[in-house]
Amino acid sequence: MALLLWSTLVSPVLSPPDAFCATWAAACENYLGPRATTTQATDTSPVFNTRYRSTIEILWSCLAIIFASTWICVHPNVTGYKATTWQNLWKRVKLFILAVLAPELLAVFAFFQWKGCRELHKAFREKAKELNISVDLNAEDRALQNPGVPTAQSTKTSQDTPLSEPLIASSRASPPEETTVDPQETAWTLTHANFVQMGGIVFKNPETREVGFKEPGIWKRKERWVDRERSWTDEDIKNFFALRLSEASISDRSKASALVKTLVVMQVLWFVVQTIARALEGLPITHLEVVCLAFTLFNVGMYACWWDKPLDVECPVEVEGSDGDVGHITMFNPITVPMGGLDNLPVGEWIYSAKTKLYPSLYCYHADHNERSFLNKYLSYENDGVLGGAFTLALSFTSASFGALHTIGWSLPSPSHAEHILWQISCLVLMSYPLLPLVIVPFIALLREHAPRWVGFAFGSFMAFITFCGAITYIGARFILLVLPFLELRNLPPLAHQTISWSNFLPHI
Repeated sequence: MALLLWSTLVSPVLSPPDAFCATWAAACENYLGPRATTTQATDTSPVFNTRYRSTIEILWSCLAIIFASTWICVHPNVTGYKATTWQNLWKRVKLFILAVLAPELLAVFAFFQWKGCRELHKAFREKAKELNISVDLNAEDRALQNPGVPTAQSTKTSQDTPLSEPLIASSRASPPEETTVDPQETAWTLTHANFVQMGGIVFKNPETREVGFKEPGIWKRKERWVDRERSWTDEDIKNFFALRLSEASISDRSKASALVKTLVVMQVLWFVVQTIARALEGLPITHLEVVCLAFTLFNVGMYACWWDKPLDVECPVEVEGSDGDVGHITMFNPITVPMGGLDNLPVGEWIYSAKTKLYPSLYCYHADHNERSFLNKYLSYENDGVLGGAFTLALSFTSASFGALHTIGWSLPSPSHAEHILWQISCLVLMSYPLLPLVIVPFIALLREHAPRWVGFAFGSFMAFITFCGAITYIGARFILLVLPFLELRNLPPLAHQTISWSNFLPHI
């Protein structure tokens, strides 16, 4: 403005008319004319850059996709009996943090829940056949095949029962009137198996009025440490099937929204398509987008494993039966984990206390495994592991795969050479360290069988120190791969800001 005022007031006195006109035109062009975002291509018209994305847009896009896909894909177990809103929220937040800090661990848990759901589905079908229980919701078939067993329950709540109370279904109630039901609809599907596995059924003692959870399906396993008091009995199974829960009634308890799922899936797929298109067009992606892509692929895998699992079920269904005991509580052992005893992690464990009535967060049903098999003999630190050597194998390869996804950014430009080397070293650590138990544990097992006891003990102690140092290095590498992408945003290469020219991918003449 000072220059404009000077040119207006002073120039007419000190300059000729032509100089005044030139000065006035230059001032108007500088202060009143349009701003060009790039260098002008010609002397007549400015060129606006429409193929540009800012650093804030890159940051917001990646964080939004990571948060949305992770929050939606996490399907927690039932928190517990009459859990408060804060307890439900805190459990969801804990699993979300686990999915961000250790997505490979939650992915393995999702896989074993998918596997356990199918094993539980088969076990309950065999048990129902053994007890002569029909799993068909058709009323006529139910009455003909099993007339002596109650087949339906009244789920209507009385006016004296508050709406916030859990659904109470008694096997002694009289069956409701016959209704027309699809003969193909059964009372035991994969959705039912997921519902039982995640803690959707709680037992209430009709005499003491005590309520408690029980571990489903452990009658299929050997005795070992299993206590029959915490297992489903034949009467419990009859009472459960007497509810005649349909798949629609269980899905109605799920908080999953088809619209939200569709939007999240579309956003994730759009991000993947953009990443592939940038590679085909020769445009670099940022390291933050590489991290986002790794999380996205893992989240899609977890979402596929939990496809039939209801989302955010807060209120379990009450069934008459004994409330069980305190359950089996296993303490986390920080020493055996670096030594390869990954089956001692609380994944799959029945960690339950009748006092708190909180369902195990990482419980998944598991059938009895052969302790003398190769996996449990050479890939499990102890033969009495809950999931056995299969969990060690799955977690090792899943963790290495998560590290391998970060190698997509192996040759991407970095602000400094030191940051580039740090990224590559961290990728190598994430790929190599998870495979270490697959080498150490079998060797220790061989020494235990064929070498003197002191040799196996000395080697085990030495490798415990080595793997402990490796674990610290692994944690540091994970931290580096989470921090470096954000530090890189301070100085991105110019082509990283350039957007995709979609017209290059469209057929044209």
